[in-house]
Amino acid sequence: MTDNNEILEEAIPEFRNAHWNNSEHCSFDIELNHPEFGWIPYTVADGDSPDTYCYKIWAIKDTLTIQEYVPPEVDLSVLKEQKHNELRTQRDQLRQTEFAEFDNDTFQIRQEDQDNMNTFYTHAVAMLSGVVQREIFGLMSATNTLHYFDPEEIVELAQVMKLKVQEIYQRYWYARDVLLENASTESEIQSVQIPLTVQQN
Repeated sequence: MTDNNEILEEAIPEFRNAHWNNSEHCSFDIELNHPEFGWIPYTVADGDSPDTYCYKIWAIKDTLTIQEYVPPEVDLSVLKEQKHNELRTQRDQLRQTEFAEFDNDTFQIRQEDQDNMNTFYTHAVAMLSGVVQREIFGLMSATNTLHYFDPEEIVELAQVMKLKVQEIYQRYWYARDVLLENASTESEIQSVQIPLTVQQN
């Protein structure tokens, strides 16, 4: 009596270099000597029709020597660039959610807020230099409270806002140039975030 495996093997073309293509051993790849096309890459998996090479080879997989699956190497440079983009987005979000503190209140430090403050600062400096007449500035805080500032206070607030933005950028640069630059594994790269503070040396 002929063994079923022998019948299957007789119907299968020559093949070589079998290796699992996933860690779950759901399928494996081979090079199959096709009777018409010669050596071709071929994937073997369960569930195909009985009249296919795939079905016949899968049926004898337990008798084969199949190399274990080796995960492809991760390109850390690509992951670092993706994380760098995330850090830039996080940096910009911090300018939306963190504030400059002045006059017992908080003031927004978004780019548009800083642009407006730069205009106020220029006018305030002109007033302090005697180029234009002194005026009082009305400015709304992040808490929707209207504040009235003289030119000296505007110069001071502009400096406070500038320092706060610089502080956020310093945390961002630390995450980018120290934490991300020194990350050497995929998990280390993925864990990099802009810290709440950066210790000053």
